[in-house]
Amino acid sequence: MPLKVQLLADRPAVVPAATEPTTRMQSEGRAHEDAMHRRFTDEFGPLYVPAPWLRYRNFSDWRYCQPDGLLFRTDGRVIICEAKLQHTPTAISQTERYKRVVSALLPRWNVCVLEVVRFYKGAGVDGFDIPVRVVIRPDGARGDIFNVLILPRW
Repeated sequence: MPLKVQLLADRPAVVPAATEPTTRMQSEGRAHEDAMHRRFTDEFGPLYVPAPWLRYRNFSDWRYCQPDGLLFRTDGRVIICEAKLQHTPTAISQTERYKRVVSALLPRWNVCVLEVVRFYKGAGVDGFDIPVRVVIRPDGARGDIFNVLILPRW
């Protein structure tokens, strides 16, 4: 059964509102995501949609997800943008789910994923293989928060 997907205008009432970060890492993560939203909104304007809410159903239950952002390209691609302080194995499964949902919502678009990380330790770190291509931006030396981009190989 194909996924049924809807783009929502607001946070669904059944999803609790986000709470204030309670740890230093949560605060840094929120700041990193906010910086990505500002940067992409400045660079891409209305082609970047920050934090859209999506509702989807595979069988009987409605579920919700919220990618960090969607970037629409004029070449027919939509890029799911996900901000992470550091790449982890859970980021892969999370973005795979987002990709299935967004592909069902926009079947004529070529959907891909961009993980914007602040830190990258390298392939094979922490006992997992990272199925990604890593792009280190040349301007990263000047302290740009987006100096490493991780592009999953799917």
